[in-house]
Amino acid sequence: EYYQVLSQWPRLDYSFFIHPGTQRAFADTYGPMAHRFAEKVRVDMTHRATVLNLTRGWLENAIRNLPDLLAGTPLQALKGRFAGIPAVVVAAGPTLAESLPLVQELCGKAIIIAVGTAYRPLRAAGIEPHLTVLVDGSPLIAKQFEDVETDAGRLLVPPQIHPDAVRKFRGRLVCWQSGALPEFREWLQEHAGLSVDTLGAGGTVTYSAIDAARYL
Repeated sequence: EYYQVLSQWPRLDYSFFIHPGTQRAFADTYGPMAHRFAEKVRVDMTHRATVLNLTRGWLENAIRNLPDLLAGTPLQALKGRFAGIPAVVVAAGPTLAESLPLVQELCGKAIIIAVGTAYRPLRAAGIEPHLTVLVDGSPLIAKQFEDVETDAGRLLVPPQIHPDAVRKFRGRLVCWQSGALPEFREWLQEHAGLSVDTLGAGGTVTYSAIDAARYL
């Protein structure tokens, strides 16, 4: 509850005061408390800086994506469709190449959910992911799909994804919200009648892909 109030402060200049006697008497309590407070402020400041620097570009992307978003499938339409079916989340990393044979074995037995950077290696190995998840609104994201067929599965995207990536999967979009652009989300719901559920979004797209597996 306190952190929720903190997140609404217009500025995060702060001082943390502890009565010296109380601090000496309860050092094991106040030390961790001050650390958690400072860490929360640091995370909030990082988030605010990110939003400040990127929101304009994200909003431009969302507006350009509007026709595709309205023609797409809302995330909640897929909820429960894969109940009882195992899910495999594939992310790009140093062990991806050696993991591909295992993923191949699981084809037809599980839902394959890829992040964007894993899409090309999967297709090169003859694996067609059922779902591919993107979060980042950078134009560099579209490069993940250059020189590779993008006819496999559906693309799970929030509104801020760069249109060049969205066009690669036109007609096969599943729309979700990441928590970014809350005003655009409200506008979509009020004026376009489009309301979609939210997935978690953190420091890596893999977090969102895992949350998609949980949600579905």
